[in-house]
Amino acid sequence: PVNCSRLRLPLVLMEMANKNNINIRIAYTSIVYFLDYSQRDHNLLLSCRTSFAEIHPYLAVPTCFYLAGKIEEMALPVSRALSLFEGVCKSHKIEPLTWTTEEVFSCESVLLY
Repeated sequence: PVNCSRLRLPLVLMEMANKNNINIRIAYTSIVYFLDYSQRDHNLLLSCRTSFAEIHPYLAVPTCFYLAGKIEEMALPVSRALSLFEGVCKSHKIEPLTWTTEEVFSCESVLLY
């Protein structure tokens, strides 16, 4: 089994941008989102909504990348964010999980909560 430690996933976000000539601001913003929301979840005691901890980290990574592109006004399609993530996983011989556009949009709403 692959260790999907949240401590290593920000490096994946950086690699998604670097290997594909995507503006580095998207990578930095996505890392901030990823770390901020994962930390925020640890501080929440009660929530009536889905918590970030219930979201698979391999779904959170492309979602943060997609959201960062929108925030930095360099929007990428969801399908592009998913394919960039799959490419990085495959380059490290990690079998990526397959996510749908709807799952990314659901995760996005949790991140923005």
